[in-house]
Amino acid sequence: MVLDVIKRLLAEQFTVEEDSITLDTDFEADLSADSLDAVEFVMALEEEFDLENLADEDVERFKTVRDVVDFINERVDR
Repeated sequence: MVLDVIKRLLAEQFTVEEDSITLDTDFEADLSADSLDAVEFVMALEEEFDLENLADEDVERFKTVRDVVDFINERVDR
């Protein structure tokens, strides 16, 4: 499931428990993500889901975990 993979990636990157991450987790407010964190997370997404060069416009829309899950679900068959 896409959510489980994203939760694992975020837990590793931000050193938080996977159970604390929900669809409504906000990258800035809840995880204190900065621009470097965003780049690292996008790189992990690209590798995990075999995506290439996510567009900046798409990445800028990633405010919550739900945004990322929806984006991945629209583009990847898992």
